[in-house]
Amino acid sequence: MPSGSTALVALDEKGELIDKSTLIGINKDGKEVQKVPSVYDQEVVLREASMEEYFDLGVKAVYQLESEQFEGGIAEALKSGKILYFVYNYRADYEGDDAFLIYAEETFFAITGKCAEFEYIGLEDNETELVVEESTQEEGDDLDFAMF
Repeated sequence: MPSGSTALVALDEKGELIDKSTLIGINKDGKEVQKVPSVYDQEVVLREASMEEYFDLGVKAVYQLESEQFEGGIAEALKSGKILYFVYNYRADYEGDDAFLIYAEETFFAITGKCAEFEYIGLEDNETELVVEESTQEEGDDLDFAMF
């Protein structure tokens, strides 16, 4: 096989082709994990999200949506300023993206990505001074071009 083509197939230790549909996901504890279904294969569960959750999102993609795609009170909730959260997964795999529905400038949007997990360190001053150690070696050009 040419260089780089191993990503196209899965091979066992004997070099034989493995059908990718037979592979299963395993977590770091060695336990089997279940696939997250596609949003197109099931009913999407929405929950109200905070601005803080939304601002923690590392954006991967932004989708402009048509208003006809919303049923019931979803459009009214978004127009009133609410942000709705759901798990977005284009096709079934082992990890879905975080996604938010918002309304801005007369348009509905779905924003997908991964939410960052920030640790609250408190209000007290946690600053420490960074001391740069000076090098004891002389910074000179010790290159001898004759060595090449």
